[in-house]
Amino acid sequence: MSKEYNEWYWNLYRWVRWELPYQPKYIKHGVENLWNWFWIIWKDREWDYNYYWKIQKKKISQMRNYHAKNMRFESSDRTVEQMDLALSLIDKLQNDYYRDEGYNDEYYQTKMRVEDGKIEFDDIKNELSRYIAKYPSAHRQVLNNPKYEKYSGGEDSDFKISMLIGIERHDKAKRILFKLFENNIESWWN
Repeated sequence: MSKEYNEWYWNLYRWVRWELPYQPKYIKHGVENLWNWFWIIWKDREWDYNYYWKIQKKKISQMRNYHAKNMRFESSDRTVEQMDLALSLIDKLQNDYYRDEGYNDEYYQTKMRVEDGKIEFDDIKNELSRYIAKYPSAHRQVLNNPKYEKYSGGEDSDFKISMLIGIERHDKAKRILFKLFENNIESWWN
């Protein structure tokens, strides 16, 4: 391109010719984005990873809805499934599902009592061994990984092991989610 076509008036001409007709559409889309993202950004805070998950979930949710609505490619069904999986993992990570699973009412219940000014807990239901047996690979990982020794303090009670299994499963969900992003995020377009 010669120097003449790089002058400001040629740039203005090209913008008027090729971009100006689309400006109302761009403005409309920009205003819709401001509306859709307003409360997410308004409530965003810097001190907690939970806000990162909210932003990530909103973006993936919008992309998922776009793909589900338009189905422009043969692989759109697969892309929607991947995004559904990512949203499900984000929900579970956000709500500490894996860390708390062993301590729900199905496996473990306690009752608190105050006696002589001290708070004590009595086990009503303790079926943590059933929870541990439900996830044998996570149990093996906890027993064989030296990083979990600092958490357990050498204690092998069902309570500690189920806590470590929850941590291991939570970490595994994060690994799966970020591997899903790594392998597919560039194909989640248009």
